Amino acid sequence: MGTAGLVNASLGCTISIGTTADDQVSDTYVEIGEVVTIPPIGLAYDSINFAALADGFERFFKSIGKGGNPQLGVGRKSSDAGQAAALVALSSHLDYNFVVELNDSSEATGSHGTKIYFKAKVMSYQTGPFTITSVVMATIQLGINAATFIDVDAT
Repeated sequence: MGTAGLVNASLGCTISIGTTADDQVSDTYVEIGEVVTIPPIGLAYDSINFAALADGFERFFKSIGKGGNPQLGVGRKSSDAGQAAALVALSSHLDYNFVVELNDSSEATGSHGTKIYFKAKVMSYQTGPFTITSVVMATIQLGINAATFIDVDAT
């Protein structure tokens, strides 16, 4: 466990997949196991760059916003319930609920880390690459379609 309100290590962070329910916070989630990387998640805007001939100074404007297309790295484990749920979601055209829980809870009994809820489609589940000195890995690519990320603070 980390310490609420302070910078903490990534070790202990988790990502879980839910259902297609409307209420993300009260949905039932299953942790995706053997996750080794969770890329940045959150709203980002493309930029439009502009420079006038008169002053040659570059200015930036916001363009389209997007939730992102993060690719989770996992140790492939066919018996993992979370990875199995991602494979089920891959065959669907619907957005699924996801929650990332950070490692920043207090040491108090019953506390939880900051939770970031979002909706995304599972765009791919690919196995590999294969090398002589590595475990079998897989990547789960998400397509985040909503500009809404619900943050629930750590306790």
